[in-house]
Amino acid sequence: MHRFFITKDDIQDNHIILSGQNAQHASVLRLKIGEFIVLCDGICNDYYCSISSMQNMKYIANINFIKKNTNEPKANITLFQSLPKMDKLEHILQKSVELGIFCIVPVISQNCIAKMQDNNDKKLLRLQNIAESAAKQSHRGIIPKVLPLHTFKEALELSQKSARAIAFYESATSPLKPLLHQFRYKNISSLAYFIGPEGGYTLNEAEEFKKNNILTVSLSKSILRTETAAIAAIANIAYELN
Repeated sequence: MHRFFITKDDIQDNHIILSGQNAQHASVLRLKIGEFIVLCDGICNDYYCSISSMQNMKYIANINFIKKNTNEPKANITLFQSLPKMDKLEHILQKSVELGIFCIVPVISQNCIAKMQDNNDKKLLRLQNIAESAAKQSHRGIIPKVLPLHTFKEALELSQKSARAIAFYESATSPLKPLLHQFRYKNISSLAYFIGPEGGYTLNEAEEFKKNNILTVSLSKSILRTETAAIAAIANIAYELN
């Protein structure tokens, strides 16, 4: 069945209205009266519906039953991704959402090559749309958030809101797996992790991690590309914690 994300405002009594982009998408899919669809409110409630009518560029869907979405990871995982080229960031975002990321934060660190203007609404909207599309495809119960570009200092401060924070650093010697076992045993509710840019983190940035009680860990004996590291990390973290 086709899936759509809706807002609470779309829900009216025993039916749901698809309008705007959702209606356009439904039209492209050539949905017909009587067809079954799943509508998610973004807070883990799935509404199983059937289309009852189409009028004024809107689709009306009757609610048959509601089911709790159980596909969300137990721990909220936030990725602080040093800014790569835009196509790489989009790829990282798409795959991270599929693997269970809760939030992604683009970060400007010292060795970043790519540039992205602060509060670039068009790029942020594109990234958020990619997140929504990936969330639909993987049957997520929420749409992971893409935050505006952060400085390295801002990212360090924001990471402190998570129960634990780690940074993947090529010179680190501590392996990831034993650390995640500890986190799972303690049943942590949230984890932030940092992935560096193509040029890696500087020694000064590594020192800043230590000052902020962010553990530096090793992901692989090999030196991975930033997009490979980001996806490999979320796959390992999600598997161990959830």
